[in-house]
Amino acid sequence: MGMEEKSNVGGQEKVGTREDCKWGPCEIVKKTFEIYKAQTCTFTWIQVLIVFPCTVLWLLNQFLTRKWIHDYWPRPPCPGPCPPSPPMQFTFGDDPSPCDNFIPCEWKAVLAFFALFVFGFIFWINVVGAIFFAVGSAYAGKTICFKDVIAALPGLWKGLFVTAVWSYLFFLVTIASVFLLEYVLTAFASISFLPVPIVHLLTFTVGWILFFFTTTTNQMANGVTVFEQTCGPAAYCKALELLKFKWCVALGIAIIYFIPQAVLTVIVNAFTWACAGVWAKYVFFGVLANLLAVVLQLNIMSSAIFYLSAKQSNNEFISVDHFSYGQLTGEYQRIGV
Repeated sequence: MGMEEKSNVGGQEKVGTREDCKWGPCEIVKKTFEIYKAQTCTFTWIQVLIVFPCTVLWLLNQFLTRKWIHDYWPRPPCPGPCPPSPPMQFTFGDDPSPCDNFIPCEWKAVLAFFALFVFGFIFWINVVGAIFFAVGSAYAGKTICFKDVIAALPGLWKGLFVTAVWSYLFFLVTIASVFLLEYVLTAFASISFLPVPIVHLLTFTVGWILFFFTTTTNQMANGVTVFEQTCGPAAYCKALELLKFKWCVALGIAIIYFIPQAVLTVIVNAFTWACAGVWAKYVFFGVLANLLAVVLQLNIMSSAIFYLSAKQSNNEFISVDHFSYGQLTGEYQRIGV
């Protein structure tokens, strides 16, 4: 199968093939590796300079979130007297520095969480923009370099920022729903209505379904934002339309990438903090974070290809005409901005 097939529709260049709409999860993952291999240098630079820093920020943010969940998540009462759960130490080294009297430990954690969130949000917009732009360009048969990707990002920030804000709102609603469900089920467990293992199983199942739905819709909305210049709620409506008959494919892709991502995340969280010595923590954290960043990049690349395949299934043409590529200087301009 060739990289792309071109035709002209309404004065715009259509890219893709009729077979693209029939791709299942395995075909999409295979196409991901083909595109990565075709432009290895560009995607490697994206990986090192954009995806990896975003992954590190995400892992640190996750550690803080896990600490708060550990300290404040509701727990079913014990049959007898229960010893208090020891708080997790907020440290990345051997010896935690004592909190001073001016800034309590909780406020230090809040400030750190806020800083990581802001920087992670900025990096995430760049990650999505860079990968979707690079995949779309490769899918259209265009050869680009990392300089083209960097030059393209400012033209994508506004739309992706709006879509990302809405995605965070949806994630907050999802997290609040899972927390509320756990709280309600824990209340039932406290009166011996539900066994504690059933409470955790139900919460995990409902939470996984909600996060799968939110994440899949969000990635499809990112494709709508980048390629159709539609953002916010309109992008999510369009994403749901494209996903109408594609949820099984989306589930297959999620399972393929969920397993390595979950395993690597658990290893990072379990072993990095248990390593003896500060430098051992840094080295181990860096190696595993890099592996997780590779899986994350491949996952987002597959999401971009999944969007392109869904467009073909919906009998909608795919065009990159709103991108202008410099033939000699490598300069990039976003038409219409």
